[in-house]
Amino acid sequence: MKQLFLLFMTCWFTPHVFSQNVGIGTTNPDPTAKLDITSTSGGVLVPRMTLTQRNAITSPATGLLIYQTDNTAGFYYYDGSAWKSIAGAASTGWQLNGNANTNPSSDFIGTTDNQPLIFKINNQTAGQLNPGTGNIFWGINAGKNNTTGYSNVAVGRGALFSNASSPLNIAIGDSALHFYQSGSPNLAIGYKALFSNTTGIYNFAMGVSALQNNTTASGNLALGFRSLVSNIDGHDNIAIGNSTMDQNKSGNYNVGIGYLNLFANTTGNYNTSVGPSALYINTTGSNNSAFGNKALYQNISDNQNVGIGNESLFFNATGAYNTAAGNYSLHKNTTGNYNVALGSDALRTNGTGLNNTAIGSSSLYLNNGGHYNTAVGFQAVYRNTTSQFNTAIGYYAGGNFTFGYNNTFLGSNTKGGSAGNYNMIVIGNEAISAASNQVTIGNPSNNSYRVYANWSNISDGRYKKNVRENVPGLSFITKLRPVTYNIDATALDAFIHRNHKDSASPMAKGFQKAGLLEKEKIIYTGFVAQEVETLAKSLGFDFSGIDLPKNDHDTYGLRYADFVVPLVKAVQEQQEEIETLRKDNKIQSDKIGELIRRIEILEKKNN
Repeated sequence: MKQLFLLFMTCWFTPHVFSQNVGIGTTNPDPTAKLDITSTSGGVLVPRMTLTQRNAITSPATGLLIYQTDNTAGFYYYDGSAWKSIAGAASTGWQLNGNANTNPSSDFIGTTDNQPLIFKINNQTAGQLNPGTGNIFWGINAGKNNTTGYSNVAVGRGALFSNASSPLNIAIGDSALHFYQSGSPNLAIGYKALFSNTTGIYNFAMGVSALQNNTTASGNLALGFRSLVSNIDGHDNIAIGNSTMDQNKSGNYNVGIGYLNLFANTTGNYNTSVGPSALYINTTGSNNSAFGNKALYQNISDNQNVGIGNESLFFNATGAYNTAAGNYSLHKNTTGNYNVALGSDALRTNGTGLNNTAIGSSSLYLNNGGHYNTAVGFQAVYRNTTSQFNTAIGYYAGGNFTFGYNNTFLGSNTKGGSAGNYNMIVIGNEAISAASNQVTIGNPSNNSYRVYANWSNISDGRYKKNVRENVPGLSFITKLRPVTYNIDATALDAFIHRNHKDSASPMAKGFQKAGLLEKEKIIYTGFVAQEVETLAKSLGFDFSGIDLPKNDHDTYGLRYADFVVPLVKAVQEQQEEIETLRKDNKIQSDKIGELIRRIEILEKKNN
């Protein structure tokens, strides 16, 4: 202590000492130091004080050094205007354990010249901010081989690793755009997104392994895990969703949106698919459109199909040119072609049927192998299975029909006879036909049929054979029993519908009942069919005017127009009798005239 005191005193009172070096603990002070304190067991203590004591120093000298013991403890120096911590002041670097009392307006990490800022890990480049090229690289070997490419962003290990001169690329994720070399911009976000791409341009890949194997194809958009992961040279595809278009290799112009959408597509082109697993198994089929969960799910190679709705055309494998719109429409179609199904469950069971048109919920529901059928209306031809060339229009039109050909049903709840019927025409609400080749218009409540011209029956002599004049006339007509009667329309309606499902609404049933009761009030003029049948049989006359029941579900009928023929025959027979009587009358008249003449001659002689 005495030595230090003597040193200070000497320095104070001896001016020439200032030009000499002073050593404490050494006889050979460093020539560059005015004061060299050497020790292996102690250090130098500067004044220690609290924050309050430090701030109480009046007019501190610039460079004044103290050690602060409270608040943020540490060495502080006065820079001429404020106290600054040695740890937080502008220095040669940032602290490994962080910095305090930084000033964002002046403190920063970076450079003050126009040179790239490089970051390294284990002496490998791990980041670059380049003010000249505008490139931003972050991650080990990200953008490592870039030479003249500019305005690129690569974030992630090996991202844009091979790029040399291509500008305006964005690669975010480990190995994203790893092998890209040159060309126009691409955007890859996700682990190995566009990993194998070399020269493909204008691709957008977002998601783990999205477009991972794409090499030269361009214009693809892939969003989602493994979307377009296998694509090699397919171009202008859009894949959005987890594993969407996972297997696509060279298919072009496809759009897949949804989980596992177009999953197995390899070379199919121009497909549009929206919904989870839509067109899932499709491999080479082209020009298909699928909208809805699992729409066209099992389509493999066929083309030109449209499926709209949950599991529409679900089982379609090789069927082509089908259109299905509605949940489960054409659900089980496998090989059927040119079918149109519009409505929930329309043609749902169809497997191999061709050229069918079903419009309405559950229309042609059970059709399997039937072809060329047209059904319009809720549950129209619902039970048809393998029939062909049938047409049904209206709610539940032909709904009970199971099997038959060339039948037409027009009107709600129109129904056919037994299985196998053909060429029936059934027109009108609740109209029912009982047999093949039968035309039924209306139902038992109808009481008037009005037209503006008479019916014309085909009657061409060129197409008539076995023509014989064996129609009875007076013998038939004179024995007919003309009567008046009321129709028991309610009982007739019950008989016709006894074996058919009544699907009419309560309101419709009410109108039908009222119509039946109204009809029962009408007095009709005519014959009784059974009596006409008995009369014709007694004469051996096979009379076409009797419409006999075709089965136990059918009724008797009379074709009143056919009565004209025997009536004409009766008139002809009467005319022949009249002519005979005229001839006989003339003979008798002539004889009477001769007698009168003779009498007159005799009277003259006698006179």
